[in-house]
Amino acid sequence: MGCVYIDRRAGMPVRCIRYLDVNGGIRKERTKASSMTLARRILAERENAGEQARLMRLSPVKELIE
Repeated sequence: MGCVYIDRRAGMPVRCIRYLDVNGGIRKERTKASSMTLARRILAERENAGEQARLMRLSPVKELIE
């Protein structure tokens, strides 16, 4: 299960997500979401794409997302 957090290092708050990829590695991604709800939706999409890739035994999650 991933998480959504706010990164304030650049001065402007940016919503980021963190989740496990197909290989079990931790992925961090900055989003352009304007709210936490939208960031959670993006996280859910990434987690669903990763689960589909695991079921299909694929490794490139980016291809499923795009």
